[in-house]
Amino acid sequence: MKIKLLLTVVVMAFSALSATADDKKADKAKITKALEDYVLSWYLGDAGKIESALDKKLRKIGWSKSSKTDFRGPHHMNFEQAKDFAPKWYKTTKIGKDGHLKIKIFEIVDKVATAKVEAYWGFDYVHLAKNEDGSWKIYNVIWQSWPDGKNKE
Repeated sequence: MKIKLLLTVVVMAFSALSATADDKKADKAKITKALEDYVLSWYLGDAGKIESALDKKLRKIGWSKSSKTDFRGPHHMNFEQAKDFAPKWYKTTKIGKDGHLKIKIFEIVDKVATAKVEAYWGFDYVHLAKNEDGSWKIYNVIWQSWPDGKNKE
């Protein structure tokens, strides 16, 4: 009887760990997709990807630099401004889906996550939150251009 009970407890514990690992894997995939959609919304001028990636309460702040200037900013942007600006930026920049993109997820904890995105324009440090429907949205972005002021193709 004791062995059966112990075995049941072990199986239940393993199932809980397995579900947690599966949940973490699913969350990581959803976070990666949100970050990819965020960058691709700019690279492709796709305001729809903005809506899938960013929360309507977005707060974005950053500093820009060209190879001929010092850093300028801070520049502020909210959700509506991002949605409006991404297609305009695309028309003058035209990166495409194969532009520079590296994603590093630092931490995922139940409802929140932190990540770093390297993109054509520079570095974005990102805070995401998990919504009630299980989707992940970007709430905060702090960014800067590349230190040398040169964009990465």
